[in-house]
Amino acid sequence: MATIDDIVAAVTKETTDTGSLIALSNSLKAALVDALSKVGTLTPAQQAAIDGVFDTLNANDQPVADALAANVP
Repeated sequence: MATIDDIVAAVTKETTDTGSLIALSNSLKAALVDALSKVGTLTPAQQAAIDGVFDTLNANDQPVADALAANVP
């Protein structure tokens, strides 16, 4: 059986992990935008692929936040 300390540690870890994932996503996006600004124009296919990656990352943020909200007192 988990103790309250175990639960607090687990919640803290999830919060830290989620924050880290969001920070990584934001950092990757900023680095990509910076790198691409030096390249010039993207083809429509390249832009669509990049947009798709970030659309997926952003779509995943809400379910993670919802799960945490539902399970964190």
